[in-house]
Amino acid sequence: MNNFTDKTPEPTNSEETTFDTMQWIMPIILLGLLGVGIFVWMKGCNSEVKAKKENTELNEAGNSISNAADSAAKSIITDSTNIPSDTSR
Repeated sequence: MNNFTDKTPEPTNSEETTFDTMQWIMPIILLGLLGVGIFVWMKGCNSEVKAKKENTELNEAGNSISNAADSAAKSIITDSTNIPSDTSR
């Protein structure tokens, strides 16, 4: 006589549905977390290169503005020294 099999309750429909759902949803959740982790890690690895590039661009822009200001100042100075005097009056 096997009394244990007779007393085992049958799983209800909601228990089966929950187990079936957990079987396919857990891998999807884990893959999503893995994807977010890779995204954050890749973005963090690129930050040093991006910061160096931005600093280089800012330095180049600053140098360009400085060169333009120096060039404008030189042209103003040379133009003001070459002004012909009005001696005809």
